[in-house]
Amino acid sequence: MDDAPPRHPGVADAAGAAVAVRVWPRRRWLRVALAAAGGCGLVAGGLVARVGLASRRAAPGDAHAAVVLSAAIYGSRPSPVFEERIKHAIDLYRSGRVRRIVFTGGVAPGDVRAEAAVARAYALGRGVPPEDVEALEAALEEEITGRLGARGWRGETSATGPNPRRS
Repeated sequence: MDDAPPRHPGVADAAGAAVAVRVWPRRRWLRVALAAAGGCGLVAGGLVARVGLASRRAAPGDAHAAVVLSAAIYGSRPSPVFEERIKHAIDLYRSGRVRRIVFTGGVAPGDVRAEAAVARAYALGRGVPPEDVEALEAALEEEITGRLGARGWRGETSATGPNPRRS
């Protein structure tokens, strides 16, 4: 019995002699392909499970406040992205999912007003009561969490809009 690897027809060395080439059997290729597909399926399934669990934890309903992160403003008007974030927070407020709206954002170079102040004015102009709207200028995440915690608020919801995107 010869232990040499099977010869592959048509493969030769420089002198023209047939060369022994190890050829993977079709079953081995099938096993490798199935293992790779199974691994990809496990990863995708894990991601779906993580997103599902995160959405349950972050589901609005018992949050004290929606925190709206700042974006660009044009004079006294919010940019289209910022406007969508503000509208989303107002929708959360009106649906009863949050009790208050907190806007963040300071005065950017070249601006006269703070982004948070522009957002607050926008919300007030859409009928949100002033006692339920707060503007935190130039607030960092730690400041926001500290201020909300000092008020006894819990479960803040970040309102990035129905379709989050960069500003």
